[in-house]
Amino acid sequence: MDNRSKRILIVDDTPENIQVLGAQLRKQEYMINVAQNGQQALDVAAKTKPDLILLDVMMPVMDGFTACKRLKENPETADIPVIFLTARIESQDVVKGLDLGGVDYVTKPFNAAELLQRVSTHLKIRDLQTSLEDRVNELDAAAKIISRMARENESFLRHELNNAISPVLGYADMLLKNPDLAVEKRIKWTQKIKSNAQGMGDLLNALRDLQALERGSHTLSKKPCDVEHLVMEEISNLEIQYGNGLKINFDSSCDSAEIHADPGFFPGVFRNLLKNAVEHVHVLPQTDQGLGVVMSDSEDTITVTIKNGGSPIPADLIPTFFEKFNSTKVSGGGTGLGTSYAHVVVTAHDGTIDVTSSTEHGTAVTVEMPKHS
Repeated sequence: MDNRSKRILIVDDTPENIQVLGAQLRKQEYMINVAQNGQQALDVAAKTKPDLILLDVMMPVMDGFTACKRLKENPETADIPVIFLTARIESQDVVKGLDLGGVDYVTKPFNAAELLQRVSTHLKIRDLQTSLEDRVNELDAAAKIISRMARENESFLRHELNNAISPVLGYADMLLKNPDLAVEKRIKWTQKIKSNAQGMGDLLNALRDLQALERGSHTLSKKPCDVEHLVMEEISNLEIQYGNGLKINFDSSCDSAEIHADPGFFPGVFRNLLKNAVEHVHVLPQTDQGLGVVMSDSEDTITVTIKNGGSPIPADLIPTFFEKFNSTKVSGGGTGLGTSYAHVVVTAHDGTIDVTSSTEHGTAVTVEMPKHS
């Protein structure tokens, strides 16, 4: 404990006592303030916030007991430890002082070594109490964060399962509406249903790990992945899901589209971003919504840009576009979790993700990933 950082308030109506106490405490490098009655003690304590108060009992204007009671009633000074200085050693006086909130007492004439030891002990106790309170506050804050994350993860689960089940319902509906469908297409759509149903199980496992991924405590299981295949698969699912002539244009000039990614997490990036782009516009078959995906590559990176021609995102929402619960969908509602998911996963894979939006060019989300080598 560094005594030079500790401030002690001496309260005594006898100047000689203040001088003796002050000299002893200054030798230990404590900072000192003084007061000569209870009222002065209240004023000085409120201004200087001492770490400990040495408080005489018998004083004019306001005695030590009254001053201690007032100190403990004030939230700003209630936690300051008070050691009574008294020539009265009757047990009822000692008990009264402790009942009023004092932590200790020293009888006059005092022994310097004993006084300094008690001062040091109670300063250490106060430091420990402060550290404990800080720790409790940290744990309380952590508990609130955990509770919030649990709620967010529950919302994530509902949101992502809804994304995954929509293609299943879409393919099943198409099968029911086309009883005379060719066997080859029927098999293909049935396989799609099975694949997406299995994907829901994978999704549950992936979402279980998402919180760990956000904390940086989850190790990704990366494998070679063809980005072009992932994007085309998600486009196909959305076009079946929405129907009504929805068309998402796809343009790729990639020589190589392979990245190193966790297949449990990464497909969700394009699933969420594409669905967000579709829902950001009013999907009308007779209107060109400018929905499209453009892929390109360089020597070291692959860039995927997902575009829509809907209303631009307000400039004040751009900085929070990838935060949870900041939905920009024109239809209202939405959780904003999809873009947050994409940001977390892309960042965890050492990629970058960005958004631009204007009236002239619409909204574009760009994902850039390092190529697999």
